[in-house]
Amino acid sequence: MTTPTGAAILASCVDEFITGPASFTEIKTGYGIGTRKMEGFNALRVSLRESAASATAADSGGKPWKTEDLILLEANIDDMTGEALGFLMERLFDAGALDVTFSPITMKKSRPGTLVSVLTRCDKLDALRESFFRNSTTIGFRETKVNRVSLKREEEKLTGSFGSAREKTVFYGDKKLRSKIEFEDRAKLARERGISLDEAEGIIAQAAKRT
Repeated sequence: MTTPTGAAILASCVDEFITGPASFTEIKTGYGIGTRKMEGFNALRVSLRESAASATAADSGGKPWKTEDLILLEANIDDMTGEALGFLMERLFDAGALDVTFSPITMKKSRPGTLVSVLTRCDKLDALRESFFRNSTTIGFRETKVNRVSLKREEEKLTGSFGSAREKTVFYGDKKLRSKIEFEDRAKLARERGISLDEAEGIIAQAAKRT
């Protein structure tokens, strides 16, 4: 039930009506008590919820992975230079994209083009839409709801004579699968010492092993 005023507020403020996720974490809840005398409880409840998209593997029914409900934006572009596409990728990441990829495609009349694919969470969707339109030549793109399945990752800060570096570790449940030192940190050490990336990684890895 709602009043005409309530319906007008919903129509002007809500972007999309969807069926809520099966599992979520309730962050905040507010109640408004109405003055009209009714047979039932005359109250409105509004909740701020975090969907299962942010759940950890432990919250995914005991499975060693987590699932996320994401949005995939895609556009076919054939009139942008490589430099312009590179700038577009930068701006899309700045707007909150989780991933941006370019794939070569053949478009109508055999024109070579680029498929721009952008993965994002729902709360960043409007920012990504704006960035897509403002920084590319596309006049429209496709949006698809997708489900991403991923393993748990943890980041650790390593320190030593080289300074500091970030190491990301992937887990299958509680089992450690593999670790990788961030490229930017390896590259920084390699530039400072005039060595290769592999040598820089070895120095950081040895320091981590001693620790």
